[in-house]
Amino acid sequence: MQSVPSGKMLGARIEGLDLAKPLAEREVEEIIQAIGRYGVLCFPRQRLSARQHKDFAARFGELEINVASGAYQEPGIPEVMILSNIVKDGKPIGLADAGQDWHTDMSYSKTIAFANVLYALEVPRRNGKVLGATEFSSMHAAYEGLPDDLKARLDGMTVLHGAVLSHQNSILEYIISKGAKLDAKNQIGWTPYMMTKGIFLANAFKEFPEEAKILEDAMKKQGIPVQ
Repeated sequence: MQSVPSGKMLGARIEGLDLAKPLAEREVEEIIQAIGRYGVLCFPRQRLSARQHKDFAARFGELEINVASGAYQEPGIPEVMILSNIVKDGKPIGLADAGQDWHTDMSYSKTIAFANVLYALEVPRRNGKVLGATEFSSMHAAYEGLPDDLKARLDGMTVLHGAVLSHQNSILEYIISKGAKLDAKNQIGWTPYMMTKGIFLANAFKEFPEEAKILEDAMKKQGIPVQ
């Protein structure tokens, strides 16, 4: 196994491994160390079945079934979720929106995932240019680059998850079931329920009635005033 650093803040290419075959414990440990050092790893020229994909990922901990996977799970292997914008016979073969903006995967989970394992089967090209545009950002570097006074202001703060604004109702219901604080307020004093009643987004005033109903029901069960 050889690690080839990208030369940038994040990233390295791992050569000399066939992920379709069981890895030795030493190789697993080296991969974990590389994740800690480089943040993002690329394993080029792999050929994996869905089962092999799952088996490789499982070497790094217990796998989580994504709450948004629904009908887009690999048959018989719910831990493997299909992402695709391809439509066949009038039906999408995978989840088309896997995050169009900057985000942290699984940020709504009680325990944030150690890693995600993505395996590209078909990446579009145009005029010989690869169109895939997935980018990664180092939050360590972002934080270290902040002014000291802003670091002091942020110390101890928490984040209100944006499930309401992104219409991710399955995720909203999930984080409620995990004990989310429903009356938590953001920096301007808004609770998640207040956001559902109307907010100005992308040059338009939007309301979120479905999300409001989910929050209303949950707040009533917990004895929280709906306001």
